[in-house]
Amino acid sequence: TVSGNLKISGVTVKNNKITTSVNKENFYAINVSYAYGSEYSDKSDLSISGNRIIFDYSGKSSNLNHGIRVEATSKIYIGKNTVYNKSGKNSNMDSGIYIKDCSSVRAISNTVKNASEEGIKAMTLNEGVIKGNKVTNTNGNGIYVYTQSKKVNVHSNKTEKTKGYGIAVKDSTSCKVVYNNIYSAESYGIHISGTSTCSSVDSNYICNSANSGIVINNTASVTSVSKNKVDLT
Repeated sequence: TVSGNLKISGVTVKNNKITTSVNKENFYAINVSYAYGSEYSDKSDLSISGNRIIFDYSGKSSNLNHGIRVEATSKIYIGKNTVYNKSGKNSNMDSGIYIKDCSSVRAISNTVKNASEEGIKAMTLNEGVIKGNKVTNTNGNGIYVYTQSKKVNVHSNKTEKTKGYGIAVKDSTSCKVVYNNIYSAESYGIHISGTSTCSSVDSNYICNSANSGIVINNTASVTSVSKNKVDLT
């Protein structure tokens, strides 16, 4: 855990292998909170990168466990991490990556497999990039941006075999969902809902969703929906 209400510089959590069978409330393999990095880029001096996290617990649990959790933090890079729930999506790893009450976050090229809820979820994120991630086999949504998040760009990700939506945006503003590849979602490929406003849902590829490819609820609004390809066969 890295925590402190001050600007933290030169803190890198890098290239660790963490295997855990812990089953208790609010366990996080890597946790960063109340920290402030140097710049909003992949070169920020506050970063979590190249780590491999393996959850290995076969029982079912209602505990909230996350591979990587970042809270109340600004200007952090989360990149090239792997979070794997070895016991399958019905055991106790809630989300692979959980971003809460943060600003200026870049989550780039991470891999999440077998999350019992969302692969990557961002709650109340003010400005962020979620790009080039691969999420496979979740009980919830592949990528979920929600609860008054703003200016989040969900770009060039791949989701596959999600029980929920491939990508979901709810009650968030000025977001983009572009150039993503979504395969075999058991619900919609892309779902924009609540009071969300998105500038663009463009150039996405959606294949074999069990329901509709793209759904925008009548309470939400999207300025541009173009150049998407939906193959439901």
